Amino acid sequence: MQPSLHLASLPSLEPHRLPATPSSTAPSPPSPPAGHLAGEGSSHGSNSQPRLRHPPFRRVVDPDIFLSKLRSSPGWKRHNAAHSASVIDPLYRLVLLSSSSRVLCLVTGAGQAVNRLLMAGVGDVTGVDLVDLPPLVLRADPCNLPFFDDAINLVLSNYPTALTDALFLSRFASEIEHIVCRGGAITVAVNRRVDLNVVASIFRKSCLVDVRNASLDVSATSIVIIYAN
Repeated sequence: MQPSLHLASLPSLEPHRLPATPSSTAPSPPSPPAGHLAGEGSSHGSNSQPRLRHPPFRRVVDPDIFLSKLRSSPGWKRHNAAHSASVIDPLYRLVLLSSSSRVLCLVTGAGQAVNRLLMAGVGDVTGVDLVDLPPLVLRADPCNLPFFDDAINLVLSNYPTALTDALFLSRFASEIEHIVCRGGAITVAVNRRVDLNVVASIFRKSCLVDVRNASLDVSATSIVIIYAN
């Protein structure tokens, strides 16, 4: 007869626990405080706007609506009135501009000169600048104009900084002269402090025919009209 076993005499059945070993991984960084995660509100209050990870979508304004707002602004109307009196009317009197003229407005900004020429009855007007602004302004490099030789009757630049801030002044002037046809004209606005002899020397293939004062912007401006030989 085998001896009976008592449960009290059996060894403990608890699992053997291994000693803890130090972790080889670096501790995780602490969580940022509330309000500093993308999409969460600021910690200053629950009613504050969430901080976005990406900038909000910019709504595209219809070009015709944008142009209509520009035309109704006081600055646009003031510029148009000064442009008509100082540029367009003298060009008509000198027979350098007509309704059939092919006109290029160079470095034209928002397109005030293009708009005014179209309103004056000129049918073929193109405006170019480094940044396009439909429907009046196309994008083009003033030092590399996309026009054939003798393709334009009149080049008009109505911003005083267009000439003085040109990176390659001689290239800027030569590009204008090669697209203007013989008997055409070049009209540029310059600051009144600029020496007109310097302006005349830049356009080597043309001759200066008229200069008049104007106030197309906040600075005192001279309108220089040059005849293309």
